[in-house]
Amino acid sequence: MTKKLKSEAPTFEEGLKRLEVIVSRLEKSDITLQDSLVSFEEGMSLAKFLEADLNEATAKVELIIKKNSGEADLVPFTDKANDL
Repeated sequence: MTKKLKSEAPTFEEGLKRLEVIVSRLEKSDITLQDSLVSFEEGMSLAKFLEADLNEATAKVELIIKKNSGEADLVPFTDKANDL
């Protein structure tokens, strides 16, 4: 089993789990203001990543649904893919 490099983006599930940990930590009252701000910044970054991932998944599902032929064909989402 290989470990992920630090520079690799987390999977959606890993990001969501990390965001849940951050939210739980922020809900506690024993965290310093500075630690709260650091956690909040990380959480906002993760939320942005997760939202982008969900938007991409939604776009892919919409492309599959909109396909006119009888078989589903997954097309990578790009701005030009909306012209299908």
